Parts: sequence; C-alpha cells; structure tokens
Amino acid sequence: MTISPELFKQGMRRLTASVCVITTKDKNGVRHGITATAVCSVTAEPPTLLCCMNRSNTSYEAFRDAGRFAVNVLGTDHKEIAGRFASKLDSEARFEGAEWIEAETGSPILVAAAVGFDCRTVQLVEAGSHTIFIGEIADI
Repeated sequence: MTISPELFKQGMRRLTASVCVITTKDKNGVRHGITATAVCSVTAEPPTLLCCMNRSNTSYEAFRDAGRFAVNVLGTDHKEIAGRFASKLDSEARFEGAEWIEAETGSPILVAAAVGFDCRTVQLVEAGSHTIFIGEIADI
C-alpha cells in the first residue's frame, strides 16, 4: 500500500508530543522562531537533541547559518505563543507579548517555558523536505 502525504499527515496529527518554539538569532541580531513538535533527545553523553525543520520555512537559512538554536518547551498555557510562532508574522513580532532572555549562545529563551535547551548546532542532516538539526546542549 502506498501512503499518501495527506494520510501520513492525518496520522501524525494524532501523535501526542510536546509543542516547542525553536529560536535563534542571526548574524544581524534578528531573532527567529518557529513552532515545532519534531524534537527529541539523541544522547546523554554528550547531552544532545534534535529538531526538524522544513527547508521551505522562511527562517530556515537563519537557523542553518546561525550555528545555534534554543528549544523552548511550552506549557499548556502557552497556546497563544505556539500560534504566534506558527503564523506568518514578522520574525521579531513573534517575540512580542512574552519575556525572553538571551542564552549562553545568544539564542532567545522564553522565561516562562517549561524548560529551555540552549544548543550549538553540531550536525545538519537532510531528509526529504526537511533538515534535522542536531544540537549539543550548552545550557539548560
């Protein structure tokens, strides 16, 4: 049986996962962020995680070139933040209405996040339409 992309997406929408906002700051100091659920641990030694991003995303090049990213795990009360980062809003406008701090690497961390992982990109792996960003955790 051939699985259509639409059937695959319908099934994946039912897979429960944490909602995260992935953030970075580009070389010009502009903050970028996206909403993502494709985040998981890779290894504890060294502490490493991964996130996946569609290469057609308008912020993709900023993430690819920055060499760093933060994973902000959202709580159940952060629906509005998740929606803002999934929208077509301007990069900086997505950050309005919440308190952010700068992590060790320079990536934005949401103060109210359940947890924030500050990562240095150590590897990029292309898979279909997406790139897997593998990041060694610099701070939690």
